[in-house]
Amino acid sequence: MTRLPGWERRLHDFIEAARERPFCWETWHCCHLADAAVGAMTGRRIIEEVGAPYVYRSEAHAMAWLRKVSEAGDVPGWLTRVLGDPLPSPMMAQRGDIGVIDGGCAVVIGARALALPPEGAAAMVKLSALDAAWRV
Repeated sequence: MTRLPGWERRLHDFIEAARERPFCWETWHCCHLADAAVGAMTGRRIIEEVGAPYVYRSEAHAMAWLRKVSEAGDVPGWLTRVLGDPLPSPMMAQRGDIGVIDGGCAVVIGARALALPPEGAAAMVKLSALDAAWRV
């Protein structure tokens, strides 16, 4: 995947805005976080690539969507489908890569990542807390 010229600034601006957005199943959840981050850096929308609707009202709808778009039926399965195999270790992730923590997406910004847990506010987590990571 190719990052666009100026991706660093676009990622920075995205992260600043994303920190303030509250979780909402219909409009702003962890898959939106990953999709928008990848879009800011590459122009590629990874949610649209799976060809399935991604607007839903609850965790049950989210899980049904994930079952449609990935063999594993979970966030890591979807990320593997759209980004390829995960890195051998999440500690290898670099700025702008996408990680998973507790089944939800996070955007790596250095030694930390911005995560969006269900029904919560965006939070910074240590890179070492990620369960897996994918190169963007």
